Amino acid sequence: MAAVMGATLRRQGAEVTAIASRRTESAEALARKLGCGIVYPSVAALLDSDNVDIVYIASTNDTHCAIAEAALRKGIAVLCEKPLGLDEQEVVRLVGISRELKVPLLEALWTAYLPAFVRLRRALAEQEIGRPVFVRSDFGFVAEFDAASRLFDPDRGGGCLNDLGPYPMLLATIALGDPLDACAVGRMGPTGVDHHVAAMVDFGESRVAQFVCSFELPTIQTAEILSADGAITLSAPFWRCDALGSFSPRSRAAPRESPYLGGPAPRLRGLDATYAPQVIEAAKCWSEGRIESQLLTHEESIRIARGLDHVRRRLRIAPVSGIGD
Repeated sequence: MAAVMGATLRRQGAEVTAIASRRTESAEALARKLGCGIVYPSVAALLDSDNVDIVYIASTNDTHCAIAEAALRKGIAVLCEKPLGLDEQEVVRLVGISRELKVPLLEALWTAYLPAFVRLRRALAEQEIGRPVFVRSDFGFVAEFDAASRLFDPDRGGGCLNDLGPYPMLLATIALGDPLDACAVGRMGPTGVDHHVAAMVDFGESRVAQFVCSFELPTIQTAEILSADGAITLSAPFWRCDALGSFSPRSRAAPRESPYLGGPAPRLRGLDATYAPQVIEAAKCWSEGRIESQLLTHEESIRIARGLDHVRRRLRIAPVSGIGD
């Protein structure tokens, strides 16, 4: 992700001024690729420098909170890979520091910044399908088990809930609000992290989100938001959606499709269709003196973490037929 984001930053006209990594060799190789002349031997050394305005955190999940806090306390704006924290408490802590010190903090859950999700928010705000009551989504792929991989390492924040769960929870909270409780079943692997989770999240007043995230199933990765008056569908994969569809049971018309941005704007291509929007938004927040983005607010990051915490607390480990055998 550091290499991908570095390339994206350069295409957007930003200057990559410094890189820090646990492994000096990999940092130096990336610096040469990006034309960056400064490599620091540690994150602390980078944060103590005076040539960084915004730091992008691409380290493993277990380090996000500590590095983000250190940067914020140095007055450096933060764009931190999802999950912003390993639980709600960590996210609340970071948000509190950002607000107290008035330093920008954005969660790099890049789906939230895509033009199609901006269009989705507008559709929901304008109640194009009335009041949503049900959200369904899935995000899964087959990952070959490797105990040394960050995906399966409990000490580095591994597990499908940490890696994939933020995407369905983002969609659910955008449509339904604050998660109140959950029920779930799952399958744990040899290292003790979750490989497969199926969850139902309760948002109150009979509003529910259902999702599957998995390292063991190659899911279709579709999503829909339903109400009594219609539905909004997200093109697959929903976490990289570039079009929305909608239909109403009261109309015989064919489903309508809303293109990128809902208008004639040219479609973003390649990596710029995915990672550029969050880079642009982080730079705007910093230059305009805003500590959070309205495309993914602090409160929404807290809600995502809260929803995932509900799932973890309710998770019951049970065999999932045909998975991982």
